[in-house]
Amino acid sequence: NEEGNGDAAPVNGNGLSASERIEMKPASAWDLDDCRTWLLEASRSIAKQWVEQAKDEGAGSDIPKGSVDELEGRLVESTLKLIDDLESELKRGSSKTNASMPGRKTIVTPRAASMGSLGIKWQHSHERGSGGRGGVGNSGKSVLGKRSRPGGGGADRASGSGKSAGQLLTLKTSKKLASAIGDAVAGEAFHRELKALVGRQQACKKKSLRNEAARERFRQMQRKPWLQARAQL
Repeated sequence: NEEGNGDAAPVNGNGLSASERIEMKPASAWDLDDCRTWLLEASRSIAKQWVEQAKDEGAGSDIPKGSVDELEGRLVESTLKLIDDLESELKRGSSKTNASMPGRKTIVTPRAASMGSLGIKWQHSHERGSGGRGGVGNSGKSVLGKRSRPGGGGADRASGSGKSAGQLLTLKTSKKLASAIGDAVAGEAFHRELKALVGRQQACKKKSLRNEAARERFRQMQRKPWLQARAQL
């Protein structure tokens, strides 16, 4: 009976709740809204875990006591602090990028009229850029003279450091999370849930790659008899 389930999460057209949709999305690609949605859902899960753990006689003294609603309220407050910390970190990175933009070198493209004055500088084999022992061409460097990195760190990134909100969140240790929200127990709980999610996503990715490799081998097996028959013609 769905009418009596007031806690049901909203679903999209594919029948997935918002939390399920976000869990299917790589954590490294999360934006700030995705982080907020996942943290709120994790708050509900952690609160229920704490209530169940508190019922055990051997439960540690560090397990928070209270009802599910009280513990969830405490964790939601921690979530809001953590989102504010992530937003501030993204803004700091963005301001650093904007400040560094005027200092970039202007790329000058030679024109046809000046082609006659261009010269060739021969390099020794040990010099970088010669193709010898020193390296090949501009390997590892961008046209601006800075070492390029995978992903480019372009303008489509959320912060100037080239990291999205999801990457900033997943890179935080339990101590950094605890420092951001001022609660060591909640910080450790969020970190544990986050690492479990990343582990599940990595396992799914590996399984997907194995399945794709198996499908490719099957296609090659189907193609092999046709190639053999054609070779005999």
